[in-house]
Amino acid sequence: MDKEGIQNAPKARQKVPIEPGFTLRDWYRIMSGPGFQAERVHSLAQTSRSNKSIPFSEVMKHKTKEDCWTVLRGKVYDVTAYVRFHPGGADKLMMGAGKDSTSLFDKYHKWVNYETLLEKCFLGPVANDLQSMMHMKKGPPPEEVVANPEQPIN
Repeated sequence: MDKEGIQNAPKARQKVPIEPGFTLRDWYRIMSGPGFQAERVHSLAQTSRSNKSIPFSEVMKHKTKEDCWTVLRGKVYDVTAYVRFHPGGADKLMMGAGKDSTSLFDKYHKWVNYETLLEKCFLGPVANDLQSMMHMKKGPPPEEVVANPEQPIN
């Protein structure tokens, strides 16, 4: 509220011009095509099918527009191909590059079905180990992890 007790109007959303060929419809068309990101995610996708987790320290290495991974609700996604399609622009998406972007995502897109949107970008679950939890600054305090190493990350 301002000085007179009147509620301020919400800030208008900053619109980013979308390049031709980079709309959400284009993303789904490309993503559903044969071989989408096949060469990029093949080896890690194979690992994720065997339920092998990805250490958060590995996620942290992928934080450029040319190599961009993020974590959403404990799942690692290679969003490199999606960077130019993000409706808020590449700079907004890069705020979550190499990080757990769950809270940032929920702040702006809680209603978005990211699992469908990024289905073919899924690499595997993030590792449920002390080092990964410390990197993510999430989960129980270290003494609880040592006492119960089987406890999942929430």
